[in-house]
Amino acid sequence: MSQSGNSTPSLCFIITLCLILQQLAMAYEADLTFVLAASKRECFYHPLRPGNAVELDYQVVEGGQMDVNFALLSPSNKFVINDLRKQDAEHRYVATETGDYKFCFDNTFSRFTEKVIFFELYVDAPSDPDGTTEGDVPEEYDEERLDMKVDDLKDSLRELKKSMDSVKHSQNQFRNVELRDRSAAENNFSRVNFWSIVNSVSMVVASVGQVVAIRSLFYTKRSVTA
Repeated sequence: MSQSGNSTPSLCFIITLCLILQQLAMAYEADLTFVLAASKRECFYHPLRPGNAVELDYQVVEGGQMDVNFALLSPSNKFVINDLRKQDAEHRYVATETGDYKFCFDNTFSRFTEKVIFFELYVDAPSDPDGTTEGDVPEEYDEERLDMKVDDLKDSLRELKKSMDSVKHSQNQFRNVELRDRSAAENNFSRVNFWSIVNSVSMVVASVGQVVAIRSLFYTKRSVTA
């Protein structure tokens, strides 16, 4: 009997930990870098339910004036977010409808230049009306079967996941800034090389022209003397 009583809290602790990890795993996150062609509009879809907390950010890392139009539309086709010609932005939104939300990037205002865009999306699990999230442990486990504070464990795990997401987000931002700066440096390098070649060719042509002009003057004098 004593062994059975000691194993019960351990079993409840394992069940609680599994449920908490399951609740944390229900969050969805994704990031991608894609090329948006000139005069094109690209949309992505993701299903949401009321209570889903959405965090999204995007950044134009290469192309033209480094700007793009962005819109978030609800399942009823209403504008939730509408950004016009921005280089980057961060948004947070709590879904109020059930269905597929549409994330659209618009480059139709640019006729000749394509854009390279980084997009990151994080969706948290929805909350129930009683204030708990899906996967939470019933209160009776805290009061009757567990010898530790489950709420503290959940808070610690959430804070740990939040910190890891923050680190990942910062790394993505640094990577995109590096990519954007490298693209700008390569463009400047190409321009410097191009204009250097143009100037070199112009100097050679001008030198040859001057030589030809001077020699033509001497030939004219000789012909007149003769």
